[in-house]
Amino acid sequence: MGMYQGDTQNGAIMVGQDLSLIKETKSVKQIIVDVLQDTKKVLQSLQNVEL
Repeated sequence: MGMYQGDTQNGAIMVGQDLSLIKETKSVKQIIVDVLQDTKKVLQSLQNVEL
């Protein structure tokens, strides 16, 4: 019921396969910092690419 009607208190929520993919928990701030750092690295590596 929960995943179909939005009743997360009394309904069932299926998480089995996806749960094993979680390796760590991060704050939103840390996720943004990580994304920005990765973006900076990619942009720096693209400076050497000739089109």
